[in-house]
Amino acid sequence: MSSSDRLPSDEVAIVFADVSGATTLFDTLGNTAAWEIVSRCLQLVMDEVERFDGEVIKTIGDEVMCKFPTAEQAVRATKAMQERLLADGDVIGAGNDSAVKMRIGFN
Repeated sequence: MSSSDRLPSDEVAIVFADVSGATTLFDTLGNTAAWEIVSRCLQLVMDEVERFDGEVIKTIGDEVMCKFPTAEQAVRATKAMQERLLADGDVIGAGNDSAVKMRIGFN
């Protein structure tokens, strides 16, 4: 492989996080209460992005797209996101039918 065929060395990890169950949450609780919960979930996610030196690229509704300098930081951040959401039962509606979780994927 010639030097011109190599991939750039400044690779990043891209993370997508989505509130799972948001539609049911809006149907069950109504727009105001559901949006409060979704907003709190997204804020917890964005806090962890910042803590692990990531950058929020954009948010769309109940989704966040962000990037991290390394895959290790992305893994640590996504683990922390899930742990914080599980620890805060008020945010995810623990114990009721409208409980939400985050779906997270990265590349």
